[in-house]
Amino acid sequence: MKKGMILIIFLFLLNLIFLNFASAENSNITNGLNWLNSNIVWGSSSIEDMSFTLLAFENNDYDTSIGLVYLNQKKDPAGCFPIGGCNTKDTALAALALYKLDQNIDLQLTWLNSSLTSASVEGNWIIQIVTSNSGSCSFGYDNLNSSFDINGIENSWIYINGQNPGININFNEPVEYVDIDCNLGSGTIISLLRKIGNTFYIVKQSSGNNVVLDINNACYPSILGSNCDIDSSFYVSWALKKMNIDIKTIPYLEDNSNNNIYRAMLADIDSSQENLNNLIQYQNIFWDNAYTTSFAINALEGNNKNANRTTALNWLLAQQQSSGVGSGSWNNDVTDTSVALYLALSSSSITPGGGIGGFCGDGIKDAGEECDDGSSSASPANSLCKNSCNRITCQCPEQLDNCTIDSDCDDTNQYCDIPTKQCKDKASTEECTDDNECGYGKICDQESKMCVEESQGCTSDSDCSYNKECNLNTGECELKEDITGCESNDDCMSDEECIDGECVVAEKKSSMWWLWIIIIVICLAVLGLLLSKYIGKGKGKGGRERPSYLGPRPSGPGPSQERQSYYERPVMPPRQQESRKDEALERELDKSLREARDILKKK
Repeated sequence: MKKGMILIIFLFLLNLIFLNFASAENSNITNGLNWLNSNIVWGSSSIEDMSFTLLAFENNDYDTSIGLVYLNQKKDPAGCFPIGGCNTKDTALAALALYKLDQNIDLQLTWLNSSLTSASVEGNWIIQIVTSNSGSCSFGYDNLNSSFDINGIENSWIYINGQNPGININFNEPVEYVDIDCNLGSGTIISLLRKIGNTFYIVKQSSGNNVVLDINNACYPSILGSNCDIDSSFYVSWALKKMNIDIKTIPYLEDNSNNNIYRAMLADIDSSQENLNNLIQYQNIFWDNAYTTSFAINALEGNNKNANRTTALNWLLAQQQSSGVGSGSWNNDVTDTSVALYLALSSSSITPGGGIGGFCGDGIKDAGEECDDGSSSASPANSLCKNSCNRITCQCPEQLDNCTIDSDCDDTNQYCDIPTKQCKDKASTEECTDDNECGYGKICDQESKMCVEESQGCTSDSDCSYNKECNLNTGECELKEDITGCESNDDCMSDEECIDGECVVAEKKSSMWWLWIIIIVICLAVLGLLLSKYIGKGKGKGGRERPSYLGPRPSGPGPSQERQSYYERPVMPPRQQESRKDEALERELDKSLREARDILKKK
């Protein structure tokens, strides 16, 4: 009964803790949504602020009806945004908001598609044909046709606007198409490659003899009919990807992802390892600000960069204002707050502690962190780890099981012991008495009694460290083939001894504690026996009754004293017999002590 009650109480308390955490999680969102609802001015806000606020409300089940009315009021009859001043970025963001609110966006997509224009992308385009057969392939493009013989893997690269063999394409359209028809049999693989510098990228790859390759050479202008605009191209492409629409601008985006907001968008559009790695290499706990960090957090969701995402998310939560006029917001700003709530925060993505709790990188070691140096620029000497603290995970790097050089050791106060391949602590001082006290590659200078680097050349083994010997042919110190071989204890480590030509760990000499215990027990036994005999004799003398025929014992000295000793003489013989027994026991004790001393001398 008692055990059952304890279990019920434990589960009740556990549930309370869970509810507290859940409450802490939801409070970040609720406070942000409430602030945003109170501070968004629908009638005068920008299309970007209106769109991201609607997206944040929809993403967190907040009322969107009022905002949707105001957004539609700013729609141009052509379907673009804003009315009378349409541009591609605002139209794409508004289309995304309408799409998430289950509104029809055909007009917006048609208008955006009409704005797509050709770009001058960097690098060379190459068509690669991989086959083990011989035959030919024809290439149809720009209403032209070219044919090339293919001989196994030879001549398998067909260059576009490059060296021979090749074809020339005008690239005056946002997307160019090449129709390829081969007769190379089964197992043929046709790929579209893009070469930038000395690096090749596989853009598309198909199996078969008949393939149509589309070469994306597109971008978006800011306004209809103008030239490519980098910022507009990124926002439009990002929004279209969120609506699950194919992107035709990736080569152009790759050529122009030169800041963190663009890197985050590109990683979200094309989550290749290369794009993800390119994004996280610029992470310093966060990226630039709350706005950019929110885009990056969203791009890292659902891939193998969860540690980076968690670190950035905790930082973002810590930036949410917890008091004052802007309580619940980020920077008291509608744009930052709406973007954070839409891209980074939802009931399923938030972690407890935001706004008031710590995060990896705040310089405070919180629960679950092994270290926290505060920033990537923190000195390793100030780290709680042996070396540097991982600024993304706030965990200490693992110590290598084996080492080959000193830099493999986490601690700068360690060196790599080559024979054992283990990191060992350096001597606390450079003073020494023999080579064994110095680190690898050092010897003990017998004049200065200091550890010094071993010389590059040698004439004898004394010029080399303890685990090397001098090769007289080359004059160089080399590792001993068998560093355990020895002639005397001087050839071994300080904790080893030379036995049968091998250095082995010296066995500690027995302290013979067990023998001392035996000796003490024997002594105590003998002493106890002697004491018992002595006490026994005392009782016998004092307790023996005087015979009645002797009369009363005299009370003072006089002739009766002689008479007393005379009459007690008959009891002397037994006392002499007991004395002989005592002497025998003493002889046995002496014998035991001598034997114990002999054993100790042998040890």
